This record gives sequence, C-alpha cells and structure tokens, in this order.
Amino acid sequence: MTQGKRRRTDHLDLFTRPSPVGSSRLTIIVPRYKETAVKRNRLRRRLREIGRRQVLPALAGPIDIAVRPRPAAYVASFETLRREFVGSLCPPLPGLAS
Repeated sequence: MTQGKRRRTDHLDLFTRPSPVGSSRLTIIVPRYKETAVKRNRLRRRLREIGRRQVLPALAGPIDIAVRPRPAAYVASFETLRREFVGSLCPPLPGLAS
C-alpha cells in the first residue's frame, strides 16, 4: 500500500500498482471500526464479488489492487459500492452507461 497509486471515494480507499507476478490480484482489508464480525464479513463478500465479476476481467493489464473500506461503507448499498469500485478502476466502455 505504500507503493503505487491511491484513489479515494466516499466509501473506499483503493490502492493499485503494477503486478510483479504477471496476473491481476485483489486483496480486501476490512477494518473493524467497532462493527460486528457479521457486518465485516458481509462487506468483505460484497467487495470480493464486485472485484471478481466486474473489476478483474475489465483491467487492461496485470495490476495488484488493495481495497480498504471506509466506515461509511458498512451502511452503503451494494450498488453504491459497485459504482465506486468499478468507476474508479475500470475505463468506461463506449456506448454504455454506468
């Protein structure tokens, strides 16, 4: 997280850097923020699913991505998290609305 670029949204901190292994990787770091394990695991599953289905397949090259949700992410909807995560890392496709 000390190397590469950082992007901040209202609900997420995203860290990226070129991958040294030749394939894209995703890691999700969910801080406690005095939330229960159930809420932390739900947030982790949501972010992992967004990354697996929409972010990793759309990347142009091998990139390491670290995602750290901010406290507001615990109450954000799935659609809000998806919009911020995908919109921050993936280029928009011509002719498609996000």
